[in-house]
Amino acid sequence: SVNNQLSGIRIRLDSIEKELESIKSGLERLEKKTQEDDDAMIFEIEQLKKRVSFLEEHLKVRRMQMA
Repeated sequence: SVNNQLSGIRIRLDSIEKELESIKSGLERLEKKTQEDDDAMIFEIEQLKKRVSFLEEHLKVRRMQMA
């Protein structure tokens, strides 16, 4: 009957809506994790830049001492 068909459609729509919410939640978690990973990588890059600068300065001083 039409009522049974409508009931079946509602059940399927509810199921689809729950699945979409689950996907949305997963995407939000992934986006947050990706941003945290990016932030951590940027921090590490900045630390490496500082170390490189320090070592470059140290090498300049050593070369000047040897000259």
